[in-house]
Amino acid sequence: MNWAALFYLQLLWLIPIAILLFVYRKRRNKKILKELTDPGLRDVIWKQDDRKAQWKWFLLLMSFIFLVLAIARPRWGREISITEARGYNVVFVVDASSSMLTEDIRPNRLEKAKRTIKESLNELPGSRFGLVAFSGDAFILCPLTLDKSTFGMFVDLVRPDLIPTEGTNIGAAIRKSCELFSDEMSGSRVIIIVSDGENTRGDPRVEALEARNKGIKVFTISAGTKEGAPIPSFDSTGKFVEYLKDENGKVHISIVNEDLLKRVATAGDGVFLMGEGVELGLLTRLFKGLRRGKFGSEKVEHFKEKFIFFLIGSLIFLLAGILIKAGKE
Repeated sequence: MNWAALFYLQLLWLIPIAILLFVYRKRRNKKILKELTDPGLRDVIWKQDDRKAQWKWFLLLMSFIFLVLAIARPRWGREISITEARGYNVVFVVDASSSMLTEDIRPNRLEKAKRTIKESLNELPGSRFGLVAFSGDAFILCPLTLDKSTFGMFVDLVRPDLIPTEGTNIGAAIRKSCELFSDEMSGSRVIIIVSDGENTRGDPRVEALEARNKGIKVFTISAGTKEGAPIPSFDSTGKFVEYLKDENGKVHISIVNEDLLKRVATAGDGVFLMGEGVELGLLTRLFKGLRRGKFGSEKVEHFKEKFIFFLIGSLIFLLAGILIKAGKE
């Protein structure tokens, strides 16, 4: 079982509070009755059957619990549906240079970038995804595919030691990404670059403009903060060694170059997004003006919604609680 809206289960914390209020109210009523010296007067004032009142309160509490469970949308059991795959041709470009290990974004820029990419897949249903990793050079890791699981596996493989050439060559990454597209493709073609923008070779605006002339849009997402942080280096076992230093022997502070990323996006007729706290839903809104392509059928496996059982249970407990008359006959 899993929950589609797990957040609403937090409402169950209200149950202990409700129990405490019930116990307090019951003790207070007993104290008031004890202060009445005339037993006959007690029966006149207190016309409630305590046992029935407890059952009524219990049933209403169970109704609330089942209602919360229904709102949280429990799901279990899987079903498969076949849908027509309609979407975009999207190539994600991941910066795998050593500066992406900087920890100004937790756990570091590269891991946050990979997480952002995998989460964004659900925001673009029916699309085909490709993957290019780059540092001083660029390589295709995954051609355009509808298989999100395979694509996600290649995303996990991206790390700085994957590419032997040092540096950051955004232009080479754009050129390599364009190789995954063809003019005959159905649907719009989009490149999304996730990088800290510390470009060390050439002017990537040239390649972005060339992509634009081919009808390919170039989006950029920043990975890092303007404050920056030092770049850690690790040995072969993954143990921290030191922070990288510049030619003067000072610790180099890696700062995200948002200006460059904005200029690249402008040249590529795309949009720049801040990676820290980026709204993935924004991608969908930005893509609304683009053309969707038809990529055949797509097999979608998902959990079956079972909230209706809990909703019915909540209504049964509610009606039972309402029908119980707590007053003495």
